[in-house]
Amino acid sequence: MPRVRVRWAAALLGLVMGATALAACGGKAAPGSQTEAGGNGQFGDGASTSAPPQGGGGPGSTGGPTTNPPPPPPPPPTYPSTAEAYAKEGVAAWVNSDAARLNQLEVAGGVLHTLAGCAGCYNVAFVFSNCQGAAGSSYCLFFNAVGDELNVKLGNSLLGGPQAIVAGSIFGPITFPSDNKAYAQEALNAWLSRNDARLKLLTKNTMTSAQVDGLGPNRNSTWTFDHSEGAAGSSYYDWKDGAGHTLAFRFINGPAAPTTGPDSQHRIVDIVYLP
Repeated sequence: MPRVRVRWAAALLGLVMGATALAACGGKAAPGSQTEAGGNGQFGDGASTSAPPQGGGGPGSTGGPTTNPPPPPPPPPTYPSTAEAYAKEGVAAWVNSDAARLNQLEVAGGVLHTLAGCAGCYNVAFVFSNCQGAAGSSYCLFFNAVGDELNVKLGNSLLGGPQAIVAGSIFGPITFPSDNKAYAQEALNAWLSRNDARLKLLTKNTMTSAQVDGLGPNRNSTWTFDHSEGAAGSSYYDWKDGAGHTLAFRFINGPAAPTTGPDSQHRIVDIVYLP
């Protein structure tokens, strides 16, 4: 074959091989190349390193619902460690109709529970007076605005824990006896316990404990009924202490007194002290 024809054949073969190579460039890339389908431009096996969608949802998922953590449990109840503070909390729970707190502070069936069973039946303007101790117990005294007395009993060994207000508390509503001696005894006890609301309702001049103190009698003495006597339309009921001092309560003579209503109040017209 002439040399010219051989060179032309070689050139034609080169053109065919180049076209084949160009066609291969437009097809599937070799494994491991950057342009392999599914490779996402990564080297290696083509696995994606992007984070999966939150919530485990499939195509079109926006993720599962978010859940708020549960609220923390309420703190455990606390209890006062002194009789005064404990009694005050118990009375406040009754006054405020806080049954849950009252159940924590007083035994079931206690006096405060009984009072709570009749909402609106009592004057609840109670004021603390004092606490006294006896035989492992404490008694805390309260007075309300109409002279009622509430004596709350607590077990000393139970203070600082639940239900330290035990059975044995006493609610003593004010009374207005028709009998003069019993009436005077109510006034004497009101003076001794410093129940001014009661003493004011029993005496004509609404006397206070401090005013009786000013007459001179000793509150720390033991006062015992001695006798009654009459003079000039009045009756006197006398109590004596151990030193022979006399505390006399004077009433105006008249028909039997009522036990309720305005005429039952302020019947003691004078209190006299004789040293």
